[in-house]
Amino acid sequence: MNKKVAIPVIVGCLVLAAVITFTMRSGNANLVADLKGKTVWLKCNNPNCGAVYQIPAIDYAVAIEKKQTDDVSVILGLKCQKCGEDSAFRVEKCEKCGNVFPFSAGAFGDFADRCPSCGFSKTEQMRQSGQ
Repeated sequence: MNKKVAIPVIVGCLVLAAVITFTMRSGNANLVADLKGKTVWLKCNNPNCGAVYQIPAIDYAVAIEKKQTDDVSVILGLKCQKCGEDSAFRVEKCEKCGNVFPFSAGAFGDFADRCPSCGFSKTEQMRQSGQ
């Protein structure tokens, strides 16, 4: 490739890389705005603890992102607020019956928040009502 062609190609690639980087970073800003004021439920799987509690969704997202960047070959839970073990995992708490169950426990293609006990799904209810 001659220099007259190579320089515009290199400049074009650098501009494309800058656009991609900007787009990815602005996506994180939208994620933070989407999570503001929201919470997630966690349940400790340590048999001596079993704590169930809520944390801000943004704290959960940051903790999960950090876990994913660590070089860990086994999926570990988050640090439990009560016992301090890496055994807290995301769960859903049914608004209808109060049952606590693993996140995405439902069948493939079903709503992640469908309660295995009573069958209620807030997501499904919101979609049906047009919210």
